[in-house]
Amino acid sequence: IKIIIKEKIINKDICNLSKDISYLPMAGEILNQIRKSIYTEEILKSKNISELKSAQENLIFEIKSIKNSILRLKTQKFVNELVEEKIKQIFIDVEIQSESKEINSRKNIKKIGVPYFPIIPIILVLLFGSLAYEISQTSKTNQNSSNKSRLITKSNYLKCKGCDEWTYFQNGNEKVEQKDFLLAIKYYELAIEEFSNKKCLNFSSGELCEKKITFLPAQMNLAYAQNKVGDFSGALKTYKKIYKHEQNGYYLSIIQRLQSKLGYYREAIQTNLKIIEINNNNRKTKDKVVEAFSNIGDLELKLYNYKDACNYWRKSRKVAKSILNNQLVKKISKENINKIRENCGDSKIVKVRKFFLW
Repeated sequence: IKIIIKEKIINKDICNLSKDISYLPMAGEILNQIRKSIYTEEILKSKNISELKSAQENLIFEIKSIKNSILRLKTQKFVNELVEEKIKQIFIDVEIQSESKEINSRKNIKKIGVPYFPIIPIILVLLFGSLAYEISQTSKTNQNSSNKSRLITKSNYLKCKGCDEWTYFQNGNEKVEQKDFLLAIKYYELAIEEFSNKKCLNFSSGELCEKKITFLPAQMNLAYAQNKVGDFSGALKTYKKIYKHEQNGYYLSIIQRLQSKLGYYREAIQTNLKIIEINNNNRKTKDKVVEAFSNIGDLELKLYNYKDACNYWRKSRKVAKSILNNQLVKKISKENINKIRENCGDSKIVKVRKFFLW
């Protein structure tokens, strides 16, 4: 993986090297599956994490078309490891660049014509230190008085004097429009913190209630921004918080997808079972049951539980038969037929018998 990242290409030489990897006998086949994809090229050449994550998702989607289930799973795992290593390399490169800048700045100081003795910096500090401090304090005071929403700390912490939760929330929305999702996340976190510290007013008795309120609009936008930067763990935590306050199956569907993406397959199975429990007795939402059973089958396959996977795919098909004129259900059912053929040892799927009148 490190050689591929360094070369930024999967060529014949790298494919030949893959033959020597004893612990991964399918390495050559894996590389052949991804080396011609434009998304592989994006992963290897991009230095932007959000672009990397987007390319990763697109490549994984392409990989799903591989018929051999073992090769498909191995290829997905390889791509995930490749992206993880690439992100690590990006951070290392950033650190190296910052260190080299520091070294260059030191060299530039030495090039100044004044002889460098330890006494000179001490004198400079004594002469100009207090003046610099006064200037900095004056500039801070001016900033605060002219605009309450200006930053008041030296770091990138964005708390501002006089700002409420809606100010932070709007700032976060502006950053999302500018596609600065990292800064948007910080603003949304501040909005949630500011809002949760407030106490709600009980209008019936005029007393203040002690229960902390969750700022749901900021929570939802925070989860969206976390997804955009590839912080799936953060997004999962946020969606779980949202679900506690909004018992909505929509959020459960997102939670199970994130759990699956992060490799929390057992947790994802439990979430899908909860989706089935909620929707099983509702005719209008039976399609969600079909999808959930199918999802559990896919998750059991990832855990190499072929028997359980086949049982859940069959359950999905059984429920699907009771639903008419639903394109999503038809698509899932068709996909499950192929999964059963590939993984369950069934040479033929028994179709609905046709009765002919003579």
